[in-house]
Amino acid sequence: MASQRFLVLILATNAALVATQCHGEEGERSRSPSSNSSAETNVVASTGAGASGGSSTAVGGGGAMGCPDSGTTPVMIASGQSRPNAIAIDETDVYWTNRDGGTVMKAPKCGGPVTELASAQDTPTALALDATNVYWTTEGGFSEATGAVQWTPKSMTSVTPLASDQFAPQALAADGVDAFWINAPVEYGGGLWRVPIAGGAAVQLAPAEGTSAALALSGATVYWATNQSDDVKATPQAGGATITLSTGPGTGVTALATDASSIYWCSAGTPTLSYQDGSIMKAPLAGGTAVALASNQAIPHGIAVEDEHVYWVNHGSVGYNSTSGSVMKVSTLGGAATTLASSQGAPRAIAVDATDIFWVNTFEGTVLRLSK
Repeated sequence: MASQRFLVLILATNAALVATQCHGEEGERSRSPSSNSSAETNVVASTGAGASGGSSTAVGGGGAMGCPDSGTTPVMIASGQSRPNAIAIDETDVYWTNRDGGTVMKAPKCGGPVTELASAQDTPTALALDATNVYWTTEGGFSEATGAVQWTPKSMTSVTPLASDQFAPQALAADGVDAFWINAPVEYGGGLWRVPIAGGAAVQLAPAEGTSAALALSGATVYWATNQSDDVKATPQAGGATITLSTGPGTGVTALATDASSIYWCSAGTPTLSYQDGSIMKAPLAGGTAVALASNQAIPHGIAVEDEHVYWVNHGSVGYNSTSGSVMKVSTLGGAATTLASSQGAPRAIAVDATDIFWVNTFEGTVLRLSK
């Protein structure tokens, strides 16, 4: 039972999703005046484990068009963070949440001053971006409607709620029109929810069970899962019937990502093997047979897809103080997985762009970059 309780704490949306610009039917959903048509990589995470940190430190430097080559040694973007939990990137900056510190942060991707975008947040967990804004969830209490979906402009530090009185909102994605998230647990209003970014009432799109969740957007569809099972589901963003794309024997999905034709996810593994038998899975967006791209992974978490490769982080051994985590990649067509970084302190979430890989280590309280 102890290992099962630990899994509830570490399962996430984690950690990583590729949230593409929504192209829903014109007339059904209008674009927010503050958004534009550019799409951005979006990596999210819900719950995490790690140690509290102290002061913020950022090192390095470089331009927005590409950072200096790191070689094979990760470069520190920020240290002294308090259990960093989720990560997201845009063209110039990296953003993350500090779960224990109650803050939302950003820093230049190549290194530079760390900026606090929000403070005094009640357990900030999941994180998402669109062209102009930063969005995050605050967990609050699991049995109390004290969670929220919040946002602030990237260039400002004014916090505005999109949805209040939520029950432990977890996974999060945004497309410039709407924000989507999953509440848990089911007995307290759990399910897939949507709210207009321009303001309005939140709408439940589908019921859901589980205490952590994974979420990704592609086209006009929300792809999602919870830690209740390895079922991966699809729901129209505008609302409608939910279908199950894939089922599996694992104990839960920790992260989802999509490309133009496929969906990828982290399957957590089983408690009998201390969750060291996790896997990286792939299935067609339209539904079909799922295949394993990598097996025997040590509690895989955040996931991202870029340039015909899938990237993810492995938490490592069971425990908050794991230092056996790793950063991994494999071809979207399968084959041998490659270890890009090892001996990481409980990595939680990951993001990638054309040249670099970014992730957070929850136990060490660090934000890191590695050249591809």
